[in-house]
Amino acid sequence: MERWSSIIIPIDVIMLREYRNTMRKLWLPETTTIRQSCSREVIGFVRDGDFSFLLGQSKALGYIAMSALPNLLSLKSKGKVLIRNTNSKQYRIGILEIITE
Repeated sequence: MERWSSIIIPIDVIMLREYRNTMRKLWLPETTTIRQSCSREVIGFVRDGDFSFLLGQSKALGYIAMSALPNLLSLKSKGKVLIRNTNSKQYRIGILEIITE
């Protein structure tokens, strides 16, 4: 055992921390708002969502920021939005319907 312990080289912890910080700056965007926190602009959040057996598809109720609504309506997307779970990087297509009550 003693023969192998003399071969092990101590790791420079400071160098590893600097490397980690450099990689985080390169790959993770430095944002101050949730709206610009990922590669696509966040316009709202789902409040309640689940699968509807009556309709045979998923349904959700959520909120959209009022400032993002004019941009969304002016696009040629015809109410289509991208929906993503907070712990996933996979987007799904959703259809937006505005309810005013």
